[in-house]
Amino acid sequence: MIPFRRVVPSAYDGGWSRSYRALGRPDQFHAATLDAPQDGSTSTAVVVFETAQDTYDAPVNPPFGAIPQPHIDWAGDMGNNDLVNQPLVSVIVPAKDQAPFIRDSLTSLARQFEDASVLEVVVVDDGSTDATGELAAAFASQLPGLKILRNESPAGVATARNQGLDAASGRFIAFLDPDDWYAPGYLPKLTAEMEQLDVDFLRTDHIRHTNGTRSIHRAPQALRSTPLDPRDDIAPYNLSTMIDYPIVAFGIYDGRLKDSGMLRFLDGRQTAEDRPWMWRLHLQCKSYAVSDQLGVIYRRGVPTSLTQIYDRRQLDFLPCFEEIFRLVADDPEPGRFWPKAARQFLAIACHHLNRSEGMPPDVLAALRIGIDRTFATLPSDVAVESLALLDPKRRALLAPILRSHA
Repeated sequence: MIPFRRVVPSAYDGGWSRSYRALGRPDQFHAATLDAPQDGSTSTAVVVFETAQDTYDAPVNPPFGAIPQPHIDWAGDMGNNDLVNQPLVSVIVPAKDQAPFIRDSLTSLARQFEDASVLEVVVVDDGSTDATGELAAAFASQLPGLKILRNESPAGVATARNQGLDAASGRFIAFLDPDDWYAPGYLPKLTAEMEQLDVDFLRTDHIRHTNGTRSIHRAPQALRSTPLDPRDDIAPYNLSTMIDYPIVAFGIYDGRLKDSGMLRFLDGRQTAEDRPWMWRLHLQCKSYAVSDQLGVIYRRGVPTSLTQIYDRRQLDFLPCFEEIFRLVADDPEPGRFWPKAARQFLAIACHHLNRSEGMPPDVLAALRIGIDRTFATLPSDVAVESLALLDPKRRALLAPILRSHA
């Protein structure tokens, strides 16, 4: 689908018309006119491209290559205002009891675009017991595209993001946690790079903010601003790759992935929900890139963060890895990805076991049983090989749990 941004509205007797410029192309090269019947019921719209006469004396191909084909097929019926009013980007913000922080994140969103109408912000108040929803609503004048959804009882971050996706209409989709924020003008740079590279998703480095100290953390891919095959950045099993960099806020995603269901999370999950999500994108998308744009600030050390709390919600990594194993098993090349999936699971299992001191006994028991059961879903040869490749310290930690698999 060729994307367009409105330039000048105009009318004609046979229906309705808008003038557009193709996004990601220099404005002076050409414009486009989109025509549709007056009732707006068609699912196909005709786009006529015109070379800018003040630049060229005759219609010729501009320097960037051939003018695109003069038609565009839409995924569904197109009403008169759908294209005109589509935001450039939708940012989904799931929030539960985030009154101390949500003003920071929403203030940063209000500082992104000179034209605020291109930004849609969807806040999902996930059963907050504080003033999170009221504080978010106060930004309506600064964020004209603000939508606020409310769950009377908490549904979990995965479900809240899915609810935000259902309400989002932007050409691009981004996710921002309510205790994180963007540097001013960050999103315009990301969307421009997405338009230029024409990839399914774009990942970025991030700035980590811990107790007032900031540090830059790079995505584990040296090639920048270059379209890549996401399947190539899963292996090798023994090195950090982009599949080990799963936090969804560190990137931006084409809205067409939402339409195909690719951006949905496992409903009900409270933790580790980003891991199977990122595996799906890397296994099933056609292209992605890593940007040098630096502007998402990731707050760490928040006492209420689930990374700081140990209860049964932390055990969600178990069903999340069951989903990862299913994705790999269903892939045309499972043998290519099993070593990474198995090693990643064992590394995270060891991380949780190393935190077991002071863990409630029932949670520890459920953790140990869950590790064994999830590991048992691996193909037997993969299980044996993954244990053999572990370092001695991790193997000793897991041995009492995985004795039957040794």
